[in-house]
Amino acid sequence: MKAITIDFYGQEADYILLENIDDVLDYASDLADSAELAAERMIKSNLPPERFDHLCATDKVGGLIQAAVMKTQMLGGSSILEVGHHATDKIRRMIKWALAGEQLMLNKVGGYCFLKDDTVILKEEDYEFTKELTHVINDNTKFINLENDSELEQHTINHLSKIDPNYSYVCGLRNYSQSELVVVLEEFKSKGGEAGYIYTTGFDVKQVHEYCAAFQAAGITKIDFEFNAGIGKELQQALDEWSEKFDITVKEV
Repeated sequence: MKAITIDFYGQEADYILLENIDDVLDYASDLADSAELAAERMIKSNLPPERFDHLCATDKVGGLIQAAVMKTQMLGGSSILEVGHHATDKIRRMIKWALAGEQLMLNKVGGYCFLKDDTVILKEEDYEFTKELTHVINDNTKFINLENDSELEQHTINHLSKIDPNYSYVCGLRNYSQSELVVVLEEFKSKGGEAGYIYTTGFDVKQVHEYCAAFQAAGITKIDFEFNAGIGKELQQALDEWSEKFDITVKEV
């Protein structure tokens, strides 16, 4: 996979070049993550559906959102669901062309075309898709929130603002590898951090185990949980297990 600059009728144009099926599959994974974040923005925006395309007009999923909005305006349905349908159809077509030996040029909003034999490439360099890592570690901090969404929940902001004006946080938690999360938590601890705060449904029990292990690896031994969808049997078992290693407080809200 390469980042390339081509000559387009005397003007420079930037693309990502997907050279083979592996590159397309890497792009498919990145597109799925981007589409999920776009759907989240659409849901939280309070905008009418016909204006969803304004949220991501220059984003890598901008083309998908615009297509979804146009289709639902004509035929009805949900723009949010259509984004997923369009993404699936797009990747299916790209895989077909890659298996046929075509190399694909991808622009910044997700449109693509074939690399032609007479395309003049002015610059090229290796490229890989990277996930956005979003965290804030404040000085004299005490609590850190881990959040799967791209923005903090208002409940979290209200709660932490009362007990720690210098609270820290991680957003887009699923974008972090275990080792990356441990590094962030170690930085948090070095600036005075003492405890984790987790406001969650708790449905993903595997993830609960993962971030508890990250806290443990970083030497942080206190976690405050607030669960907003009850506590099931599997989750309770996980909490019982980690309670032997942590000072854990649990509250249902």
